[in-house]
Order: sequence, then structure tokens, then C-alpha cells
Amino acid sequence: MENIQVDTIHGVLKYKRPGADTTHKGNAWAPPSALRRIDLILVDEGNQYDDLEWKRFYQSVKEQPHKPMVVVVADFQQLQPVEAATSQHLCQHFCERQETVKLDAVYRSSDPDHLTFLNRIRSTQPDRQTLKEYFSGRHWDQREELDVAVARGMRISDESGKPFSWLTSTNAGAAEVCAAALRVLKVSAEEQAAGFPCDYTCASSLRIVAKKGILIRLTRNLDKQRGFVNGALAVVWEQLDGNRCFVVRLCSSGNLVLVHPLREMDQKRTVMTEFLPCIYGYATTIRRAQGASLDQGCLYFDQTDCYGKHPGRGYGYVGASRFRSRDGCYLYGRIRRTDFLPVGEPREDEVTERGMESASTDSDDGPQASWENVLTGRMRCYDDEEPYASDEEVGEEAMPQPRRWEDDIDFQ
Repeated sequence: MENIQVDTIHGVLKYKRPGADTTHKGNAWAPPSALRRIDLILVDEGNQYDDLEWKRFYQSVKEQPHKPMVVVVADFQQLQPVEAATSQHLCQHFCERQETVKLDAVYRSSDPDHLTFLNRIRSTQPDRQTLKEYFSGRHWDQREELDVAVARGMRISDESGKPFSWLTSTNAGAAEVCAAALRVLKVSAEEQAAGFPCDYTCASSLRIVAKKGILIRLTRNLDKQRGFVNGALAVVWEQLDGNRCFVVRLCSSGNLVLVHPLREMDQKRTVMTEFLPCIYGYATTIRRAQGASLDQGCLYFDQTDCYGKHPGRGYGYVGASRFRSRDGCYLYGRIRRTDFLPVGEPREDEVTERGMESASTDSDDGPQASWENVLTGRMRCYDDEEPYASDEEVGEEAMPQPRRWEDDIDFQ
């Protein structure tokens, strides 16, 4: 184990976004000499590599005089790079030209109904009846307020003794769920304002309130032996210095670890920032959940684009396949075929835009209702035909922000 090194692609290439080969002048990258000490490089989640990152990695390896062996592990039916719409899929083309070994599938589930559904939606868009049958009894209609649905999930967690995890399309959706959970727990606005800043790289403005029993998700690899790793769930156990320093109990092992502030340079704002290496753990994005195995939780395709767009190819399959069983996989919101598009080129028989069929769950659903945004206090629309109001009508801060590629990426 002493000869095994694990790092992110950004750490290996010794650069921070954006690099010297972009328009930004402040950061640089160079093929690292550290690779000269490595004989075997195992690249995991190759399907996630942007073209720029793959070019840089390929160049780095080619310049090594000792020619290390490189093994790429990838599933190109899972989520693609964030900028996949404009990608040349260089990593995939590279893999297709190399000697390939197909690995046997090892499922996180032994539930036959769950596996049948996953195998179907992995490569083919499911029809409406398939989705309705699969989520029967576990579909929480969007006419039910988010706070009510979140409270229901928390009750399921209390009864089972296992975390109930919400998986969303965007960081904004994850923040909505966490904000709803804080309201259910009766965390006041004053307590929130007095909280400590969470990890700034996670694009959440919710400050950490260290009340005993609150669920958090760790965001840094600070103590791998004890389990303080990125993505680990924990509950607040004891305050030591208010919201600034506290002990948490890891959900997986029961180990107690200390959470305390870190200081580092925020590269986007070029300022030193102090933060806690955690965020609230009630929800995360589907993209960040790749690789996770969950006992129970709820899919929430929260994208609020009212112009007929789907969340992205592969989101439905990756989200549903995180769960170990059908009974543990819930859905909040309308049932839409467009949320379950498989990765790959569009097919003639696919529904790729939200029309009348994808805008309503059933013919007797009635008109689509808007509901109040739990963070901003304005009304969010789902599948409305009318565009959003202008900046002048609702004010700049109240406008829903356009979806950016940064909204769904985890820079960890």
C-alpha cells in the first residue's frame, strides 16, 4: 500500500482551472516530473475526462522517458464530461483503439426488479408506463410541497436507521433540499445567519449550523484512516467551539472525527477564505454521487429551464443505479421520459424535448402548478410555456440563474 498513490487528475497535472492554455493568465500547468516515479497508472472514471484534461494527461504520459503502462477504466454509458455537447470524446476514441478487456458487471443490487429496470434504461429511453410501474408507490408528486416530501424522507431515515439521500440534477436543487431539511428541523434564519461558511468549492451558500443530529457530508480527504474522506456522511455529535469546531460521528463506521476550519486561496475570487470542509448531507448532485452505493433516497430532476430541455443524458440511469433496491429508490416531481435519456447519439424514437407528453404525468393531472422557490421566495415554473420574467420585473437577485457547466461539477 505504501507504493500506491491516489490523486485527482487536477492534482496529478499540477494545475488549477483555468490553465495557461486558456485565456486566463493567472494559473499555469506543466507535465509533472512526479510521473517519472510511477510505472503503472490506473485511470478511473475515464468517461468523465474533458477533452482538455485528456490532452494534458496524454501529453504528460507521452513525455515520460520510461513509458509507464496506462490502464483506463471507463463506462461510457454513465455521465459524460460536463461539456459533452461540444466534446470530441477524445478519451473514448483513444480507448476504442486500444486493447480492451470487458469487465464483468458487479451490481450493487441483488433486487431482480431493480436490475431489470436498470438494464432497460441503461441503453434505451423507457416509456411512460415502465416509469409509472417502477416508481409505483414511491412517486411523490410535485403538487406536494418540497418541505413535506423532505420531512417524509427524514421519517423514513429515522425508522430505518439509515440515511435518506436526495439526488438532484444541479447544485441549486441540492441546496433547496438542504434548506427544506433545515426548516423541518426548525433551524431559524437567525441561526443560519450565525452559521459557519461551508466548503466554497461546493457552490452552496448555506452556512453550517452544528446542532446535534444534523446530517453533513465531508468534502475533503483529511484523514483516510479514520474515514474523513470526501463524500462521507456524518451526524453532528458534539459542539466544541460553537459552529466553528465540532465532533461528528461517521454514518458508515461510527468513528468520531473532528471538523474544524481550513484556510486556502479561493482561485475564482483570488482571496484567502476560511471554511469548514463539509456541507449539509441531505442532498447531493447525481454527478457527485457517481460511485456511491445508497440504501434509500429520492431522485429530484430539479432543472428549472422552462424551454423544453432535459437534465442531460445518463442522469436517470446513474441516479437510479446508485440505489441497492427498487424499494429504496423514490422519485419527486413529474414523471418525464426526458429525464431518463441514455448516453449516446439521439435516436429517432426518443423524446428529447418536453412537449405535452413529457409535461404531465397523467392525463388527469390538471394544469402544472408553480411553487415557491424555498431559497429565493419567488415562484419556480416547471414546463410552463411562458418565459421567466425580465430582470426589471423581479429584480436581478430574484431571477433564476442560467444553468452553467460549473453548477454540476465537483472540483474535488
